[in-house]
Amino acid sequence: MKNWIDYWSSETQFACDHHKVIGYQAVFEDLKPYIKDSDIVLDFGCGEALFAEKLSQHCQQLFLYDKAQSILDKLSFAESSNIHVIQSYNVLKSLDLVLISSVSQYLTKSEFKKTLQELLPLMSENGQIIISDVIPFKNSIPREAIDLIKLAFKYKFLTKAILKMIKSYFGNYYRLRKKNPLTKYDYNSFKEMMHSPDLEIRLEKFNIGLNNNRLTFSMRKVRI
Repeated sequence: MKNWIDYWSSETQFACDHHKVIGYQAVFEDLKPYIKDSDIVLDFGCGEALFAEKLSQHCQQLFLYDKAQSILDKLSFAESSNIHVIQSYNVLKSLDLVLISSVSQYLTKSEFKKTLQELLPLMSENGQIIISDVIPFKNSIPREAIDLIKLAFKYKFLTKAILKMIKSYFGNYYRLRKKNPLTKYDYNSFKEMMHSPDLEIRLEKFNIGLNNNRLTFSMRKVRI
């Protein structure tokens, strides 16, 4: 297993189906205040897109993209719907909202910067990019384990969470994490990476998703 795309093509970050459902639901609920019915939305790194049908009811068009082709191949929606699974995002235009959730940590800074620079010209005049579930510098493997245990206790999947951590520790996850460490940010490092007077970058008050110890940034072009 060479990289994170290979890993997530066959693995899941969730301890069980219950964890997966509440995880996707949390992202959907937290994202709703950012969306208008008239918006054209791109879910970049959509994964299994479990909230796509719900999200599509709150926007005009919803595009789904993931770098893992095996994930995209599994997605299927009615042709009559406003949901579109796409192989390339570069052909899109006038996007009002781009969601990038739990993606930034698996790309190097240069890779992620390049991705954002490719997305910015595709945005509408008032469009914004939401980057959520960003891992801050203070986070560590023990802290992430504690966060998962607290979450699992609250939502009653503690045994499965412990089994998931054991499997991850002795499996490919930690070996790959040693080889390709997760990329971390704070507000200043993210802003420095994107250093441009033409961008408005904001640290949101709350992270989109289940993990309150992670960060969400919003980014849009400065209106002239």
